[in-house]
Amino acid sequence: MGELRILCTEGDQKVVWDPNNKDQVEVARMTFDKLKEKNYKAYSVDKKGEPLKEIKKFKPSAGSLIMTPAIAGG
Repeated sequence: MGELRILCTEGDQKVVWDPNNKDQVEVARMTFDKLKEKNYKAYSVDKKGEPLKEIKKFKPSAGSLIMTPAIAGG
């Protein structure tokens, strides 16, 4: 099972998918792509507690992902 957690102004949202279910994978991929267009950053989550790694493309086998809006400085 895959999980995409989205940190945003509406709180913590979640999209889950079964890698064997094409429809669920497509919804997760579309959500990922839409957020990337809005400059969100995506990170893979390691179950062993390793540091997060930024990813650029959605992979259904990725497991857990976290997406956060880009932080602007000024």
